[in-house]
Amino acid sequence: MNKLIVLILAGISFSLLSGCGSWEGDAILSTGEPACWNIEEVLEASVEVAGLSVRPEVFIHFNQDYPFMNLQMTMSWESPSGQTGSYDFQTTVVDPSGDWLAERVSGSYPVRIALKDPIEIDQEGVWTFRLSHNMREDQICEIQTVGFVVNGE
Repeated sequence: MNKLIVLILAGISFSLLSGCGSWEGDAILSTGEPACWNIEEVLEASVEVAGLSVRPEVFIHFNQDYPFMNLQMTMSWESPSGQTGSYDFQTTVVDPSGDWLAERVSGSYPVRIALKDPIEIDQEGVWTFRLSHNMREDQICEIQTVGFVVNGE
């Protein structure tokens, strides 16, 4: 299995007060306190793809005080020829009684989400992948890190 690492845990930097920034072509979210993911902040990475399909995996570290039971997101992509697609998905992180569904590790709750369906690759070349949240609130706080990798199948 070919594994293409696109972006591993693009950190939310707590010391910067500006919006989006970039480092060596990868997307980095930069927020002040508290750690928040704003709706206009989109993780973006481009990668050379030469397989039949890919299955992105998302990594998120939540703080104890995350105020919701779930997180809704959109993964979108653009092919080398400009064709686009998107995939809406969510993860539930807290059960109805308020208990976390993930185990606490080093002060946060790490969650890993593999997209249910692979993205079919019909063209070799550089594909661009984007991850954004699509919650009702524009600003989702108490998230430490957000990132993704793209796994070839």
